[in-house]
Amino acid sequence: MAIQNINKVLEKIKKLDIEDQEYISDILNKRIIESKRLAIAQSAKEIMHDYKTGKCKSGNINDLWNDLNA
Repeated sequence: MAIQNINKVLEKIKKLDIEDQEYISDILNKRIIESKRLAIAQSAKEIMHDYKTGKCKSGNINDLWNDLNA
């Protein structure tokens, strides 16, 4: 169902002049960038929480290698 809706929207966009299509493209790109930015920020919050509560380790590459081979 969602693909049909997307196709309908794309067909309507196709009928617009190129400037309006570019404007829509710019808006969508900015929204995607903002969504990714928010996801990164949320991930960073979770990582910092895990670090502060001792759920993760820190060390150098040798420590990591030893943990992976243990």
